[in-house]
Amino acid sequence: MAADATGPEHSISREQVWTVTAGALEVTCDGRTEKVSARQSLIQPPALVRRIHAPWAR
Repeated sequence: MAADATGPEHSISREQVWTVTAGALEVTCDGRTEKVSARQSLIQPPALVRRIHAPWAR
């Protein structure tokens, strides 16, 4: 995902796994925002509203 990009707010019907290989993501899921950094993975459960944002690298 490009720096400063934000995906649409959406939900999906299956579990989703993200692994950040460089930089970081800000993930809002079910009203809660968390930062996921390089070398970390995130498992999102199905059916929850989510949005992914890639902040500018500093």
